[in-house]
Amino acid sequence: MFQIKKLFLIVPLFALIAISISCKKDYESYTIKGYVIDQITKKPVENATIRIGYIPFCDGLDEYLWPYGDSVNTKADGSFIIKVDRLPFDDYDHRCSYVYSKMNGYIGSDYIEAPKGGVLADTIELYHPATLNIHVINDTISNNIDEVKVCFAGEGFRSYPNFIGKLDSSGEPSIKKTCKGRKFDSTFVFNNIWGNINYNIYVGPSYISRTQSYSVKLRPDSTSEILIKF
Repeated sequence: MFQIKKLFLIVPLFALIAISISCKKDYESYTIKGYVIDQITKKPVENATIRIGYIPFCDGLDEYLWPYGDSVNTKADGSFIIKVDRLPFDDYDHRCSYVYSKMNGYIGSDYIEAPKGGVLADTIELYHPATLNIHVINDTISNNIDEVKVCFAGEGFRSYPNFIGKLDSSGEPSIKKTCKGRKFDSTFVFNNIWGNINYNIYVGPSYISRTQSYSVKLRPDSTSEILIKF
């Protein structure tokens, strides 16, 4: 009888060990390699911070990216190797995990989908900041318009976190200015925009019923100006 009880004690012990081993598998780590370059010069950037973030429930990139794991810095050649612990729900959320970079003097970076180990599909580029001044004038001599909306968005409608010029939840540019009144003359200043990329500016009663459109490529580390008359 004593031997039977002893056997019953041994079996649960093996079961606990098996459970422990199976749980550990979910938290194994994997290694990701890649490079970071300056978006304008295309030269490698040293000491740039590399992070990995994931989007809970894969609910759009925008502002919902949660960083996890430790950060690393790039080497002199812009290369990096980052080791990441897998999340328990890694298989579900992995398709919504991204690698990105931060560095003083830059406004933001590309967000590249994180592989389950290996080399990134694309090089991460760091973007320079820019400023855009939109000068809007309503000339009552040539029209009878009392109100227009001025909207602008980046070409491709990037949804990166902190990217100025993306679309809102309704599918319209998130930046909209309403100009009311005749003899309207005002300048709208937008700072900390991503430079060296194209933006579209739309003018009209609304974004959907826009009557004019402009395209401007913002000069990095400087101010670009555009004049709109109606």
